[in-house]
Parts: sequence; structure tokens; C-alpha cells
Amino acid sequence: MLAPLLGLILAMILLSRRRVLSIWRDGVATEGLVIDARQSSIAPRSKMIRYVHADGEDQTVRAVLCPAGLAPAGGQPIRIVHAPGNPDRAIAADLYL
Repeated sequence: MLAPLLGLILAMILLSRRRVLSIWRDGVATEGLVIDARQSSIAPRSKMIRYVHADGEDQTVRAVLCPAGLAPAGGQPIRIVHAPGNPDRAIAADLYL
């Protein structure tokens, strides 16, 4: 009775993993400028980093999640890898380099 549920959960995990790996494989590396870092309400040991792209073309404020001990302060640069054509799906590359 639980086998279909287990199969569904496994499929969701594999799909999520595939999406993250596609960002690393096909993503665009950019530089961002940190606006501020705030405590995340969803993940208590993490900070929500709000940033803008440093190239100046797009001044939309976006957010990425980082561990609290590695989160840069406001005004510092941060390297971001995002999905091509979708900068809202981003990963803080500094955590993995």
C-alpha cells in the first residue's frame, strides 16, 4: 500500500536533483552585489541574501539562501550561478568553489 507513495516521493527527489544539476551544468555565472542578509524563517541556521546583478543591466532584487556562517555582509560581491533565461532560480556559487 505504501509502495506507490514511496515511488512518488523518489520521483520528486530525482526531479529536484535533476533541476539543481541542470543549473550547474547549463547555468550562467554572474556577479552580484549583496544588499543585505536576513535570518531565514524557513531555515533557522541560514540567511536569506538579497542581491542585485553587478553588471547594472537588471536592477531587480533577488534572493538566495546561504548558511549563516558563510553569508556575506551588505555591499560585498557574491558569485551566482542561475538558470539560463531564469535568474530567479539561482545558487550561491561561492559556497561550492
